[in-house]
Amino acid sequence: FINLFSVLNIVTGVFVDGAIELGKRDRVMMIQKQGKKREAFARHLVELLRDMDTSAEGVITKEEFLASFSRREVKEFMQALSIDLDDASNMFSLLDRNGDGTVDIVEFVMGMEKLRGEAKSSDIHFLIAQCGYITDLLKHQQGYSPQPPTLLPDNSARLSSKSSKPSEGRGAATTAIAPADVSVAE
Repeated sequence: FINLFSVLNIVTGVFVDGAIELGKRDRVMMIQKQGKKREAFARHLVELLRDMDTSAEGVITKEEFLASFSRREVKEFMQALSIDLDDASNMFSLLDRNGDGTVDIVEFVMGMEKLRGEAKSSDIHFLIAQCGYITDLLKHQQGYSPQPPTLLPDNSARLSSKSSKPSEGRGAATTAIAPADVSVAE
């Protein structure tokens, strides 16, 4: 009986070990597959930017951006990304992160990755936290609140990477620095 139990235990261990190794390989393959998809998406975006860039300067202006939406292939690409084309002017402003009136390859690829698809719950909570901070800041500046607002966490890492941890509303926003577009004047 003990010999049978020992043999069954060894066989079970071999199967479990094989399943664990297979699971590890599946995770690695999934990560590699996602990386390849991201690279292919970035290549498509670079190609799209070059198509939009009628001046061949390596950047697109707002006029070039808006004019490109009259072309069928640009519309189809944007729709495939689930990007709403109704407000292209504001979309250009979102892509132009440095505010120089042009969008370069880096701004375009990073911005389009962020605009792709639907908003996530973490995005909404982050916006709620920012709005709460701005409301508290305005109340303090206008004298309605004697205490300065609690500062939001640094959002630069969140804006540069989609793999950030979700904010849990205003309660989680307790330390670090103010948002880049809001100055604290006392």
